Order: sequence, then structure tokens, then C-alpha cells
Amino acid sequence: MDAIFQNVWEMSLFAIPVILVFALCSKFLGKRYGAKWRYLLWLVIAVRLCIPVQLNLPEPMMGMRVEVPSVQNGARDLLETKNLNYLMISDAEKMEQKEGLDVLPTLGTDVMVQTKSIDSSSQDVIDFFLDYPDVLWFSGVLLFLAWQMSKYFGFKKMLERNRRKTMDAAVLDTYYTLCKEMGIKKCPEIYFCEPLPSPLCVGVFKPAVYINSEDREANDLRLILKHELTHCKRKDLWFKGILMLARALHFFNPFVHWMTKLAEKDMELSCDLAVIENCVMQEREAYSMAILRTVKEANSKNMQMSTAFSGGKEDLKIFLI
Repeated sequence: MDAIFQNVWEMSLFAIPVILVFALCSKFLGKRYGAKWRYLLWLVIAVRLCIPVQLNLPEPMMGMRVEVPSVQNGARDLLETKNLNYLMISDAEKMEQKEGLDVLPTLGTDVMVQTKSIDSSSQDVIDFFLDYPDVLWFSGVLLFLAWQMSKYFGFKKMLERNRRKTMDAAVLDTYYTLCKEMGIKKCPEIYFCEPLPSPLCVGVFKPAVYINSEDREANDLRLILKHELTHCKRKDLWFKGILMLARALHFFNPFVHWMTKLAEKDMELSCDLAVIENCVMQEREAYSMAILRTVKEANSKNMQMSTAFSGGKEDLKIFLI
């Protein structure tokens, strides 16, 4: 595990300038024409961060060996010196030293022994983690994954508690027609869940689409469902899983967490662009308005759990270009 930790540490340090340069370049290249390739490049970086193995093995460097004096030998020399000095002390001086030690209070000695014991225990823990930093890193990875899994399963329980299968004929007709047009052979289950702030898809192995309203306009509903089905078709939930694993392995690196936010934003933006790729201007305007209405609904419910179908004003401008 020590070798794995060493590789993770080196990869994390190397990733910092890569993330900075890539984020800076993508900002100057624009959002519309860079979203697709940014999405793919973020995926490549995330996958590399999840593989703590050195792909290129450099030749070992021949360094100069420096002889370091042994700590045990130095301690032994010091004890021998003290023993020689002690033998040269007269018997009268030895008796005086012994009497001085005997007058120390017993209570004070006990306190000193207890304090020394506590300090020694704390120092042992610190020394352990300094000697085995890979254990500290692995503990952090497990805690991060446990925290993320608890949030995910809590969210899944909320969905299962409040969902019901969509029975509206118009919604189902639009949904299965879109699945056929997009070439999705196995259609994901579709549910209605009112507490959600916006439509979303969830589930890595068994994806499902959730909508929070069945009373939308037919055109808005079609665009919303197409957005979520695009996520399912592209396996974007696997991409999110890879990003989460990269964050877990490099939980100590704030640049990896920042990269995750940028990657998820580009993922949503590239999905939006895929939805409106062959749309006319009128359909793009309708898509932008559908996003604005969804964002307004999410804000009115005052929920922190905002998901896929949303965006900011700056992102909406590119749909009208």
C-alpha cells in the first residue's frame, strides 16, 4: 500500500499544473465549441487519477551514498562516557546524589510519570502516522467514500419513499417515442417524484428517469426527457462515479475537487448542446425557457438538492447562437 500511496501523491502533485492549464485554456476557447472535447478530456484526466500506477518506469538514478552515524552507536558511546565519569566520582558525592533523589516527593513523581505516559502515547500516535502515512491516506479514502455513499443512499431512500410510476398516457407516449428515436433499446424506468427540484436520472447499473411534474407543456416535456435520456445513453452516471473515485483517492488535493465541479458543469453543458444540436432557433428558445422555468421551480421549493436540468444565464446564451 505504501507504493500505491507514493504513486497517488506524485500523480496528485503532477495533476495540479495540468488542471490549471487546462481550465485556463478552456476558458479562452469558449463554452459552445469546447464543451464536447472538454468533457472527454476531463474524463481522461479523471480516469488517470483513478489508476495509481506508474505507466512509465524511469531508470533508477545512481545517487551518492552518505554514511549516517548510527543512533544506537552514539547512544552506546554516551553511556560509556557517563559510566567512566561515574566511576571517577568519590563515594561521598555518590551518597549526596542518592540522598538528593530520596527527598523527591512521591506525589510529584507519580504526576510526572502519568504526564510522561500521556505525552508518550500521543507521541506514539503521531510517530505511527509519520512512519505510515499510507495508513492515514487509506483511512481518509474510506471515510470520504463512506460519507459520499451515505449521502447517495439517503437520497435513494427519499426517492423510493416519494416516487410512483408515471401513468400519464401523454408522458409515456412522448417518453417511449424518444427512446425509439434515440436508439435506446432498453428504456429506463420513468417515475414521478414531486419533492424533486428538477428532473434527473439516477442509478449506475439500473438507471431511472425522474420527473417532478406531469403537467408541463408537450414541447417542454419532450426536451426535458431528451436531456435525461441523453445522460443515460452517454453513461454520464459512470462518469460521475469516476469523478467521485478520483476525489476519494485525492481527497487532500483541493484542485481535484475543483476539477470535479468544472467537469460536471461541462458534462451538463455538452448534454444540453447534444439536445439542441439539430434544433431550429424556435426550439432552442423553448429549451432555454424550459430551463429557466425549472430553475425558478427549484428556487421556490428552497431545496439544496439541485440536479441535472438547470443552468445559469451565461450558459443559456450559447443555446441561441
